[in-house]
Parts: sequence; C-alpha cells; structure tokens
Amino acid sequence: MNQASRFLFLGLIALSSGCKQNPSGGEASTKPRLVRALSQESEGLPDNRVTRVGPFLFYSDQPLEEHNLIIDGLESLPSEIALELGIPASQRMVKVYLFSNQELFQEYVSQKYPLLPNRRAYFISQKRAGGFSEDLVVLTMMGPRVKQDLRHELTHASLHGVLKQVPLWLDEGIAEYFETDPRNKGFNPIHQEGLQRQWSSGTLPDLDRLESLSQVQQMHREEYRESWAWVYWMLRHSPEGKETLKAYLNQCRQSKTPKKIIEQLREKFADPNLAMMRSVGTLERNTEIGDGRTGYSRQLSESPSQNERAGRFASSPVALTESEIGAARASATNRP
Repeated sequence: MNQASRFLFLGLIALSSGCKQNPSGGEASTKPRLVRALSQESEGLPDNRVTRVGPFLFYSDQPLEEHNLIIDGLESLPSEIALELGIPASQRMVKVYLFSNQELFQEYVSQKYPLLPNRRAYFISQKRAGGFSEDLVVLTMMGPRVKQDLRHELTHASLHGVLKQVPLWLDEGIAEYFETDPRNKGFNPIHQEGLQRQWSSGTLPDLDRLESLSQVQQMHREEYRESWAWVYWMLRHSPEGKETLKAYLNQCRQSKTPKKIIEQLREKFADPNLAMMRSVGTLERNTEIGDGRTGYSRQLSESPSQNERAGRFASSPVALTESEIGAARASATNRP
C-alpha cells in the first residue's frame, strides 16, 4: 500500500469509527460525522412510510394506498413528458416528501428554508453529502390540489434529470403544461382567461423579456401564464413551434448555453409574439379541454373568481436550485 492509499484508508477508518470524546473531555456521540449530518438533514421530514411509484420515492406519515387518486398516473409521467417533448425519459430517482398537513409542512420549510417564497410545493435540486452529485427532492403537503402540485413538481424533476440547463421560464411553462389532467392535453382555461385580460389591457407577450429572467422572485402570476402560453402554443398549435421547441430542448441536453429560443423562432416567424398571441388568445375552451377530470383538485370547467386566482398563485409550486435558494436568502427584503 503506497503512502497516499494508506492515508485514505486511515481517513476512512477515522470517519467510520466516530469520536469517543470531545475536545473538552466529555463523551461525544459515537455516530460518524456524516451520519449525524444526514440525520439532522432529515429531521422533521415525513418518513414513517415509503412508497415507490416508478422513479419517485414517496416518504409520508400515512399510507398512500388510502389515496390512490393522488399517485394514480404518476408512474407514467416521465414517459408522457419524454414523448411530448422528444427527450429521453428521466430515470433519476426523485425523493418526494409528502407532509400530512399544512402546519407540519410550513414548520419544516420555515426552519430549513426560512427565506423562500410561500408556496404549496417545492422542487429542489441539492448537492448530496460530499458534493459529488445531486439529489432531486420534492416537498409538498396533503391538500385539495396535491395531485396538481405533484405533477407540476415532478415535471421539474424529470426535466432536470435529463437536461443540462432548463431556462426558468421554460421550466415553469412546461410544468404548468403537464400539471393538468393528461386528457386536457395541457390546456389551462384559467391561464387563458387571465392572458386575454392581460393582453386586452395592453400587456402583450414578450419572449425576449421572459428569456432574460433568471430568479424565482421575478416570476409572478403574469409570467407563469405567459410561460404556459408559449409552451402550449408550440406543442399544440404550431408545427414549426413544436419542431423548434424539441430542437431547443435537445440543445439543452448538450449545452448549458443554447442559442435563445426566440432567435430560433424568428427564423420561422416574422413576429413570434404576435403569432402566439393570435393563436392562444382565440382558443375556445370547449374544444380544448377533455371530458373527465376525476381526481384533480379543480374542475377545469369552473370559472374561479379573481380572488381565487390570486390565492392559487400566492401558494403555487416553485422549483429551486441551490444557487436560487441562496439568491432568495440574499434578497429577503424584496419578498412580497
């Protein structure tokens, strides 16, 4: 055994054996430091039950068998995403922590991530102990919109499992698209109604601006709507747009700095913003949504009040990477 190998071997022994005494002479924990760190990391998380659904590992404090409608169909979500977007299906394991109620969920998030925006659910890509790879983690809670939130956050996880880079607006737009019942093929009438009001008031689509956004705090109700509209238009109402989106996503598999998609759309449309607005702004609700929506938190045929729409956004899901978590902490004074 050479000297370097001997030092590595002795170091591993020291880590695995723990310490018997602390520097002050008192008795210290015999747990290895890494194990102690991991136990602190999981403190407060639900872990009484573990249920695997495809690549998703659910940790909960109550059996999910009692809530089949929540997990029904989630196993096929990565394949749905792959087929629709023309990218490989993610095989990465995703840890999903499903809290029993809002109180436990908010208590954990406020302690672990005290400066993050108030949301019903989070996707977090975080470094594992040692920093060599990333865990894909979803945090959410039981509630009337849990299935919608799970589809949204697990879409984020599936994208991050196969792409090197996912621009913020596109990450959210695709998640908004896939959070709906698959039978509605991505259509969201609440978003469409909001966009029609938005555009009528003079706030027109601007993909250049969307592509410039890099922080979660910059994404508001209007940005979520417009991000959904771009994805929906390209996938459902524009063959040239769909071709461009698929090509762009495959560029995101190869590079962290692909050419902006607005520049690629301008190669096929004189004015992509106008083309999208004309298409999405004139869609008919009855021809876009499907018939069955059983098991989803909101019947899409409902027309919620303005207050309900605001409430939905105020607690909507969010995807965060470690760098964005740091940015959220740094800009705490700017939180709404």
